[in-house]
Amino acid sequence: MKRASWVLGVLGALAGYLLVSFLQPVGRVQDWLAWREVTWQEFSSPEGGFRVLLPGAPTYMKRQVQNPLGPVDVHIFFVQVSKSTAFVASYSDLPPEDAPVDEQLDAARNGTLSGAGARFVSESKVALDGFPGREVRGDVRGQASVICRIYQVNQRRYINMAVVPVRQDSSPEIAKFLDSLQLLDRVTNTPANR
Repeated sequence: MKRASWVLGVLGALAGYLLVSFLQPVGRVQDWLAWREVTWQEFSSPEGGFRVLLPGAPTYMKRQVQNPLGPVDVHIFFVQVSKSTAFVASYSDLPPEDAPVDEQLDAARNGTLSGAGARFVSESKVALDGFPGREVRGDVRGQASVICRIYQVNQRRYINMAVVPVRQDSSPEIAKFLDSLQLLDRVTNTPANR
């Protein structure tokens, strides 16, 4: 059970690492202001079974993680609006796991924050169409805030993340992004069909 939970943490770490790895030093006011003027648009991933609002057309990356339970593909869609601001929507299909969902979400939280080089700040429970999740906030060396929502939908993990300058983490645009995630396939992705 511990080995499989480690796998889930690796997936979170990969998402966090990929996000933070393309960010430059943060803190420029003009960079932050730039993303507030972008046009938000709906992005749909039929393969991922979701749609979300993003501040521009996303770039797609696919990474395969090798783990003891088999390879896992992580699908990442990101928009880097400025040197200090980025939005990421990702999903991955996980191998069957015996650990309770709360342990899986703990591992994803820890891996995501660790991969982003962020210190844990706060966490709250959230849900998406009845599926469990977490909203997690982290701090990256006092320069950036990481705000993400992690959901476990059957064997699929969704992670939506925003990285913004540290004092901009309460912006309404972040809530707009995080609140916009919707599942496309409501028939097979219902808690009763787990």
